[in-house]
Amino acid sequence: MRPPPLGEPGPGVVVTPLLPRLAAYALLFVPMGALGTVLHELGHWAVAEALGCPASLHYGWTHLECAPLSATASTLVTLGGPVQTMVTGTLGLGLLWRLRGQAWGGRHIIALLMALFWSREVFNAAAYVVFQLGGMVPAERLVQGDELLLGLALGGPPELVLAVTGLVGVVAVLWVALEVPRAERVPLVVGGGVGSLLGFALWMSFLGPILLP
Repeated sequence: MRPPPLGEPGPGVVVTPLLPRLAAYALLFVPMGALGTVLHELGHWAVAEALGCPASLHYGWTHLECAPLSATASTLVTLGGPVQTMVTGTLGLGLLWRLRGQAWGGRHIIALLMALFWSREVFNAAAYVVFQLGGMVPAERLVQGDELLLGLALGGPPELVLAVTGLVGVVAVLWVALEVPRAERVPLVVGGGVGSLLGFALWMSFLGPILLP
């Protein structure tokens, strides 16, 4: 039997009201804010360790416990975090592509959560624009972001890598949204967005300092 088109419930399926679906997506995405941050830092940590530089993992940063690295090694360590984020997101996109045409289910949710790792690049680019325009963060602190440091390492404007990864992230996130059943798009975007931001804030301000100081 052919599965129903995306966005259309199958025979006998009762569509859950909007508010419970919003709450369900919000709860689903709360831990993703923390998980995405820790995995990102694990990318930095893994590269540093592979280069022979002992490192310690903390809730929002990776501390290098070795002598200053060469420029190339430092760039590789910086690259580790964004690469982890983008590889996870790309694997999710590939899995979601393979599941096209199948009835929406648990495997789609897993692929969706992985694919939306690309939203970190969108968030970073958007935050930079907001902070830059609003003058809320000193310029010397703004350029400490991974993508900005990579832009400087390439010898171009610091915003180069940030702009490219942010643009790719926007395309990836929009494609994911279009792959979601129509009935789930609003609950996913609103609930998922609120849950991710709430989870990130809880991790960075409360849980993270306790669990991974």
